[in-house]
Amino acid sequence: MKAKQFFSYRKAFAFLIICASLFACEKDPIPPLPPLPPLQLFDAPEVQTFEASSVGFNEIEISGQIISDGGTEIIERGFCWGIDSNNVNVNSNKKSVVVTTNKFFLNLTGLNRNTKYYVKAYASNDVGTAYGQAVEVYTYDIADNEGNMYHTVKIGGQVWTVENLRTRHYNNSDPIVYEPLAANWGTLKTGAYTAYNNSSEMAEKYGYLYNYLAVTDPRGIAPEGWRIPSGDDFEELKNFLGGYSPAGPALMNQLGWPETSRPITNSTGFSALPNGGIAKNSETGLYEYSGGNEIAAFITNQIFGGYLIMVIISAEKQFLSTGGLYDHLAGAGVRLIKQ
Repeated sequence: MKAKQFFSYRKAFAFLIICASLFACEKDPIPPLPPLPPLQLFDAPEVQTFEASSVGFNEIEISGQIISDGGTEIIERGFCWGIDSNNVNVNSNKKSVVVTTNKFFLNLTGLNRNTKYYVKAYASNDVGTAYGQAVEVYTYDIADNEGNMYHTVKIGGQVWTVENLRTRHYNNSDPIVYEPLAANWGTLKTGAYTAYNNSSEMAEKYGYLYNYLAVTDPRGIAPEGWRIPSGDDFEELKNFLGGYSPAGPALMNQLGWPETSRPITNSTGFSALPNGGIAKNSETGLYEYSGGNEIAAFITNQIFGGYLIMVIISAEKQFLSTGGLYDHLAGAGVRLIKQ
């Protein structure tokens, strides 16, 4: 028993010696690893679409801008378009632009005339594709002798211009007399035009006012294939729309009128605005501007019983009055009708 016990003590002692040797020979500690860089998270780009800078019959000039690249490289940028505002994306019509600048431009051609399009700028990176807001662009259909362009709309069997005429010349390039003083219109012996209250801002918004002598001058002011409407043309328009009462709101633009008693629908797309006119004051006998921002006044090429037929839509009653008889020296806006 004693021999065995001695042997156990020797084993334990040897084990301690070995452990001490191992700890005495400990190696240098391993240096810690450097910290990992923070994880970079990228986003899709941010894009802006600008209003079209130029609109023609079949083409537009449009621009966009990349507000943010999302932290990574832009791999494609351009524009997409369509006639459905809810379906404009890179899977529809699109055209890329090869530039490296944040702002980019496109002359978009091959469009249809007289068509409303929705255009978006887009940009793509490795994360995805982003779009700017949709911009509405309405291509034109016809132009007058100065190059002013107009949209058109079909109502029943008739086709009308959507804006009032803005030409200052006859079709042979002779200038139409400009007479800004309404009081002088009672003595005019020739065709004339003016801006309401001699305001260029009114002319830009509402077109010019013309007298009967200007719209019936043989040199013409309507483009080829178009003409000045008669009172009968407006009468046909009124009857197609169900009479003078329902016709008014259906022809009036929903913007630009003072408060009205009935809802304006512009369901026809005719988009009449309160351009006013020049008429003779029954009390003073003088001609003056009247009805600006309150009535839409359209001249015709028709005389009845020695009086000029003018067509009126008023904000107060919202009736399409096609039987207004005025002195033939009065002035009003011009809408064209297709021959």
